[in-house]
Amino acid sequence: MGRLAEAQTYLDKVENICKKFANASRCRMECPEMNCEEGWALAKCGGKNYERAKACFEKALEVGPENPEFSTGYVITAYCLVGFNTTESNETFSLHCLKWAVSLNPKDAYIKVLLALKLQDEGQEAEGEKHIEKALISMSS
Repeated sequence: MGRLAEAQTYLDKVENICKKFANASRCRMECPEMNCEEGWALAKCGGKNYERAKACFEKALEVGPENPEFSTGYVITAYCLVGFNTTESNETFSLHCLKWAVSLNPKDAYIKVLLALKLQDEGQEAEGEKHIEKALISMSS
């Protein structure tokens, strides 16, 4: 927002607190929620950032493997990565991964649609259509 000096002041304060309570190196707090937020920020930038976003969600999932937000972020970025990067294997993004994310976040219509698309890619059109119908029913808007 053009207030770099003020931002640097706050960063210096945070670094001093980190030095006081942690080690003397440059401060970086490892927290799955922060990894998740970083992942979403990178994913929103798209394209070349999908790989880094996916890595952030993977790191968050190491700590919280049953967290719906972490799994949603991972699945969405992995799906986008397969579409964006033609060298990325479609095996990286499996049906198992999508089904797992839907089981953790059953009200998320977006993930249900991704599952349906993947099922259709795998030749399971009827099952894919069922998930599309469920997504349309569960959509809030």
